[in-house]
Amino acid sequence: MVLEVALSSTDDVTLYWRNELGQWVKLNAGDGVAHTQWPVLDRFPLFKLSQDTAGPTEYYMRVAHQRTPFSAPLQIYRDTELVAQRQIEHFFLGGYFGMLLLVSLVCVGLSVVMRDNTFLQYLIYICAIGTSQATYTGLAGQYLWPNASAWANSANFFLPGLGLVVGMWFVRTVTMPRVYLPRVDQLALLFIAIQSINCVMELVYPTLWGFYVLTAMSLALALIVYTIAWYGWTRGDVGVRWIAMGFLPVVLGLMPVILRNMGLLGTNFLTQYGVTLGSAIEMPLLLYGLVLRASARRESRARTAGLPTQDALTGLSNMRDLLTHIHGAMTRAKRYAQPYGLILVEMQNYHWFDKEHGREISDRALVLLGTRLQLVARDVDTAGRIDATHFVLLIEGPCKPGYAAKVAARIAAGAHRPTDLLPVGSSMKLRITCALMPDPEALELGDDANAQLGWLVACSESLPDEPRKSIRTLNF
Repeated sequence: MVLEVALSSTDDVTLYWRNELGQWVKLNAGDGVAHTQWPVLDRFPLFKLSQDTAGPTEYYMRVAHQRTPFSAPLQIYRDTELVAQRQIEHFFLGGYFGMLLLVSLVCVGLSVVMRDNTFLQYLIYICAIGTSQATYTGLAGQYLWPNASAWANSANFFLPGLGLVVGMWFVRTVTMPRVYLPRVDQLALLFIAIQSINCVMELVYPTLWGFYVLTAMSLALALIVYTIAWYGWTRGDVGVRWIAMGFLPVVLGLMPVILRNMGLLGTNFLTQYGVTLGSAIEMPLLLYGLVLRASARRESRARTAGLPTQDALTGLSNMRDLLTHIHGAMTRAKRYAQPYGLILVEMQNYHWFDKEHGREISDRALVLLGTRLQLVARDVDTAGRIDATHFVLLIEGPCKPGYAAKVAARIAAGAHRPTDLLPVGSSMKLRITCALMPDPEALELGDDANAQLGWLVACSESLPDEPRKSIRTLNF
């Protein structure tokens, strides 16, 4: 038979009884005693009940526990029952710390692949959570510092307090309340400062007031995270929503601990493992939210990096980049006597989309046209947007008349392909003009790419409109 005091952070537990000779026997366990000197090596104070005497034995227990209310249940197990209980607990805790290790490795990999330091910050956060949970559940005292009784007692307050500091720092980093909730951000900074001082004082001069501050800071963390999570949810940002959802399980798991520290709730399963369960639920949710956030930031950086050469709306080459490619094609055509093709595409019903359905639909039509141009372009070709409604496809040489006409026909066919992006019954109305360059009748343009492009636009506008013919050719 064994007697368990189901609270790993108990300061000192002493068990007394008389043996068959009438002599008092004393056993000690708790944070005030090194784990290697406990009568049974376990994460909880555990005592084997003596069966040396023939009759019943009276046991006396003295519990010395400072600062936190003591309400740990006393459990008596048979040896087989204790083994079964520990197997269940170790399975649960092993799964938790295994998940923590796996998420840590994933964070390292994602920080390298996505080049985002937020994943390393998340790694620091989950390591702080994991260390505080290892301390709170007694595993750290049993395996990490079994001979450091003084540190084991301080760690029960210092490491959870440090975890609160790291948690608030991480919440503030990934949700950025300074942008939309500046007062809440100021409260978060005040929280970090006060709790950091409290952690230092816990190591230097632990007091009862330090425990009160730790409890108050836990409650403040819960309120601040709830506020940030609620506002992040109302903003509608998918990444922020997942991050907000990720924090809530830990905050909910923290509430039973706060109530226990305030003397309103006894030690039970939720006070022991609520934060552990909450962080186990949190890790995949928060990791997914961070991946969404990193993907959005990466796309934004890519768009920003491409602004000097890309059209901001369609992602095609802008005027400057297109002219650079045309100049290169002109140089190669002159050197190798191989013509290249220019196809000018005008969306004629852009203003109709804008007037009848609004700017969003008209812009959507432009993006759709840009996508269709990219689909017909080869890797060596260049599709660009030169003004609000005109696009140009540069077909690198050697380009034959038949191939240019074929590409133009594919562009025209793509304009009438059904799509859910445009209003029902509507499609893009295009006017397409093809030319092989350099044009023998426009040799005076020389090597001026801008002049050649202007010549193509001017010739296209000078051609008469033919309602039944959307593709026109200039010089073939």
